[in-house]
Amino acid sequence: MPGASGPVLSRFARSRATPPTAQRRGCPARPRRAASLAAQCATRPLAAPNPETTPRPPAPAATRSCWLLPATRCSLNARHSGLQPFEQLPHIPALLLTIPQPTWVNRTERYSFSFITGALFAAESAALVPLLARGQTWAEIEVAASRDNLLKSRTVASRTRLLREIKYRLGTLSAAEIKFLASAAKPDQRTMFFLGICRHYAFVRQFVLTVLRPKVLALDAQLMPSDFTGFMHEEAAEHDEIGALTDKSVAKIQQVLLRMLAEASLLDSSRSRVLTSVVPSQALARLVAKTDAKQLRWLLLADSEIRHLTN
Repeated sequence: MPGASGPVLSRFARSRATPPTAQRRGCPARPRRAASLAAQCATRPLAAPNPETTPRPPAPAATRSCWLLPATRCSLNARHSGLQPFEQLPHIPALLLTIPQPTWVNRTERYSFSFITGALFAAESAALVPLLARGQTWAEIEVAASRDNLLKSRTVASRTRLLREIKYRLGTLSAAEIKFLASAAKPDQRTMFFLGICRHYAFVRQFVLTVLRPKVLALDAQLMPSDFTGFMHEEAAEHDEIGALTDKSVAKIQQVLLRMLAEASLLDSSRSRVLTSVVPSQALARLVAKTDAKQLRWLLLADSEIRHLTN
């Protein structure tokens, strides 16, 4: 049997020679050129693989795909539709595909969706802050809220649900933060209420960190419906509670989440859906930094802005 390169080279040489029909028409054949090409292929050594052009392996499982660039966001659904995932696309730098997860995000925490009771609840929460600042317990606050109808609820059941939801959010704040809220301006109050939501609800926090903030940092301020849909597909792989949601529940979650972001001034409105970062007062930023300065990223701020506010 001839060598592995023998038949291939001979076929290559014949394909490069002048075809017989051209010879019959009087065109001169060029056997020297064909023989020269065959000789070059036979004597040329195999080139070593170029590390710059060799495809890189996909990112490890311990790292998350990068959401920094809008071009990568549009290809998210490709992995769910059988298309080529963007981790394997050659135009995406490998550095962007291996950014580690933030250490303050607990990926094993189950998602709770009880925030669909309402949006920010800024006015209702602000009505209870003075009671907390005076040191009253939640049992005493419940009695006062029922007696004075502080939450403006029509039924006992709705007041109970609303009070429980506000307790979840304000319960994440420290005593110093509650004292600050009692005399803070309304913009700082809304900002602090939203931080309390992010502290309690891992779903909202993860959506802000992996979708909203990267878009703002990449100067892509338009929130698209596919951003939410892609996020749900991505998280459903790790959270069974998302797969158990009905279409009606998913639509309700999206509706309340957009309204919450708009009331916290992270969206200009729930219709136009233009993202914007929230710059808190320096007093609020320094107060939050005592707990964890990275939580200011939930306001879509860049790290340089956070350092400027907290120093």
